[in-house]
Amino acid sequence: MKRIIILLLVAALCIPLVSCKEEKKSENKVISNILFLGDDLMETSRVYEYFEQLCHINGKSSVSIDHYTLEDARMYTYADMCESDEDFREHVSKADVILFQEGSAETKTTVESFTKILEYANDPIVVCISYYGYPRWLHRNIFLESHPEFRYADSNTVVGGILTPENAPVGYEHLYHEDYIHPNELNGYIVSLICYSKVYNIKPASIKWQGIEENEGLLINSPCSNTQELKDLLSLLSEQVNKHIN
Repeated sequence: MKRIIILLLVAALCIPLVSCKEEKKSENKVISNILFLGDDLMETSRVYEYFEQLCHINGKSSVSIDHYTLEDARMYTYADMCESDEDFREHVSKADVILFQEGSAETKTTVESFTKILEYANDPIVVCISYYGYPRWLHRNIFLESHPEFRYADSNTVVGGILTPENAPVGYEHLYHEDYIHPNELNGYIVSLICYSKVYNIKPASIKWQGIEENEGLLINSPCSNTQELKDLLSLLSEQVNKHIN
């Protein structure tokens, strides 16, 4: 009986040690190649472009950003591409970070498909992006057992927090194209801040963003008429992201 108790105690002590080891490895990981995977929602938001701008502004200009954003793609689309597309397979294998957005919140095949993708990868940091309207729990809950190390760029919660207060700087209509389905670049900027904070494990308040307001794409559907107004809005949004991120 004593031997069994000792073994159980040893096993219990090893669990936090393994967890700490994984966290330390993740924090010390050298990030050279980042890969975004998604569908046309990611494409219209241009989140990967704003993420790349944040990398340059924050002194990480040597980081390579790649993206695959096929219309109506699902993670099973990319799982199949790992087998059939040599170029794509190479991008997956060299990625230090993979950020993905599952099309239309598909969940039935997501775990199986992304697990298959990881078979071709080299132990990357993985970040799941949830756009506004797609709660984080949709994916977090299904990954808890199989991939507890995944991180979550929970833009659904953050954007919801920006839209709900009185005198909110933006409304839903400012963050989407005229179809009210596809996120625009202002939305992509917000999501890029959250993604950046999750990839590099830092608070949004520590992220330098000045210079992004020069991008005219951010004016699409935004409540701004000139660069200064846009700069003021982005400053407000950066504060809101920092306030609501978890």
